[in-house]
Amino acid sequence: QVPDFLKIEGFTAFRIPQSKSLRNFIESYKLPLISTSINKSGEPPLKDFKQIDFSFGEDIDFYLSIPESEILKESPSTIVKFRENELELIRESIISFSIIKREFKKLQQNSK
Repeated sequence: QVPDFLKIEGFTAFRIPQSKSLRNFIESYKLPLISTSINKSGEPPLKDFKQIDFSFGEDIDFYLSIPESEILKESPSTIVKFRENELELIRESIISFSIIKREFKKLQQNSK
């Protein structure tokens, strides 16, 4: 169930992070996180905490540091659109859409 404030024209898009540490954190947190890539439109993502704090400090609730070995510099996240229990691929990256669909089906079965 997705709250209305997270929907645009009835759709919810969400990002599947590449970082295993971040995915583990999200899974243990048990609630969705709303986040960006910490960049201004058209600019590369910021990686230095001082720069992030200077640019976005009052808009950020907390920082989560990802191990350098899990930061992939050239590959964007997989993005999936979700609406009425259906998934649609927006952009595929390291985590394949077939894996996402398989895990989504598991979640649906476990919630019954």
